[in-house]
Amino acid sequence: MRIITVFSVILLGIVLVAMNQSSSRDNITIPPSPTYQLGREPIELPLNYREQFVHYATVERSDGVIRHLYISPQAIQSILNGEELPERTMVIIEAYRPIPDNPSMHYLDPEVHVAESRSTWQIADLAASSRVGTWNFGAFNAENGQPITDTALNDCFSCHESVSSRNFLFSNPQLEAYAQTGKTQYSYCPRAGRAICR
Repeated sequence: MRIITVFSVILLGIVLVAMNQSSSRDNITIPPSPTYQLGREPIELPLNYREQFVHYATVERSDGVIRHLYISPQAIQSILNGEELPERTMVIIEAYRPIPDNPSMHYLDPEVHVAESRSTWQIADLAASSRVGTWNFGAFNAENGQPITDTALNDCFSCHESVSSRNFLFSNPQLEAYAQTGKTQYSYCPRAGRAICR
């Protein structure tokens, strides 16, 4: 009898704790997700871009950093047709940095850079106060695709402004060559870091 009573008290305690936790959860206010006008949603990194996008160029720099450049597949056909890049074309750049003790080995930089072309971007959507064609820029965690907010994206705008004649893409010649040949283009830049290579 005493065992049944002890068991009943324990069971009653568990039920009361569960009810209290459930009641507490019901009182939590979850802030609403921000809503965006169609075409003004933030850029998102497609986690499967290596499978779904076209690897059109690889650029190696004098500091040993190797960058792979990917683009939305529909862009290639537009280039072959002599058309503008399609709405929502994305260019993704991932960097592989040399391991200090073994420069022949590389590791994936934790930050992936993305440019996306949309005619619907407004100045308020950009990380700069002026436009660079229809492009916007973003930085993302290479592992989980989450945005990195402490990157100076306004530098992307000022830098890409200098290649307005190439659709604001430094790699536009490699992109056109890939469209013609179907082969990933390799180039070497004798400058380190993110210095402009023309």
